Amino acid sequence: MRVIVNFQHRKGWWIHTIAEDCRTTLGPHLHVASEATLLRLFRYLGATDVALDGAERELRMWSRGGIHIDVPEDRLPLLKVSYRPTAAAQAPTQASQPS
Repeated sequence: MRVIVNFQHRKGWWIHTIAEDCRTTLGPHLHVASEATLLRLFRYLGATDVALDGAERELRMWSRGGIHIDVPEDRLPLLKVSYRPTAAAQAPTQASQPS
């Protein structure tokens, strides 16, 4: 499942997971112990090297940012994600063809 994990430093590191549409909240705000743990978490969740470089740059410049990650289903519980797509969202769409 592709998600965006927003992060910010405010009396510790906090993360918040949202859907790719940037509107649907997928889980609660979670506390992360340190910057190193935050980066290890992103790597474990499946972040690419390019995405990690971008997140690290935002982290150093602004102490906040977001990262797009394709998270495998079995790792979603780490983010406390409770969202499950509906059957309609999972079914492939077929374009109607004129006769």
